[in-house]
Amino acid sequence: MVIMEYCLPLMSPRYPFVPSWKPQTSICDILKVFPTVGIELERLGLPPDAVHDCITVGEAANHVGWNTYTLLNFLIPIADSNVNPESKPSKQADQQESSIDLVYALRADHVRLLGAWIGPIREQWEAWESKGYPPDLPQLAILRDEFETLCAEISCHFLLEEEELFPYAIELHEACSAQVTTQEAFKILDDKSLTDDGEIIVLVDLLEHLLLRIPTEFKTSSDTNGVRLNQGDANQESALDIGRGLWGNLLAFRESWLRHEAKEAAELFPRILELENHLLRKN
Repeated sequence: MVIMEYCLPLMSPRYPFVPSWKPQTSICDILKVFPTVGIELERLGLPPDAVHDCITVGEAANHVGWNTYTLLNFLIPIADSNVNPESKPSKQADQQESSIDLVYALRADHVRLLGAWIGPIREQWEAWESKGYPPDLPQLAILRDEFETLCAEISCHFLLEEEELFPYAIELHEACSAQVTTQEAFKILDDKSLTDDGEIIVLVDLLEHLLLRIPTEFKTSSDTNGVRLNQGDANQESALDIGRGLWGNLLAFRESWLRHEAKEAAELFPRILELENHLLRKN
């Protein structure tokens, strides 16, 4: 997969994972990533109309009598970092268990990328616009529109993985863990649906193209090196600071997102291939 060619720095995962959604986040925003959230809320006694009306997470928590983050931890699957390796009976079982953990970790990445990065970056764009873009840089408004397009495409990509790729990996794991007929095995393999590498490459190219066109003055440190702006330029100074902060967050988002895609390429897809081969040999 071409994504693996990107050189990504190693960073330790931050577990236990704390969802970055906020109480004012719309339930509909979470549904874009986790379609089963609606069913879980109804199971807790939330009326279907409330879900369809896109109430906030805080309102949903108040309805069921839970703390907001307790509700989020219930709704959103996270990786179990406390698995005891000694409890696993065999090497094959260890590989299969790891595939499930990997899916949960990738789902946690989706929440972090959409909630902890895209959400705040969108707020920075809005703050930047409210301060007034530097008047000689009208292309910034165009770049914001392109960023929103990128966000929509990434959200759709994540949703496709939630609806097709991850369930397929879990179904393979379950089939390899139990005795299934040859007919059932081939039906699982025939129904496989994997994400397209080309789609990811296009999205990465779109982000890189956007970053290249961010004006140079926003790619520098906020340190003015002793140069003081006039009092009348205070508003522009603030806009510059927001722009520099936005640039830093865009770079951090790119790093985090590419690391997520590389994890899929280097770990999830080879694991799926192993499970497919095991299922064929088993049947």
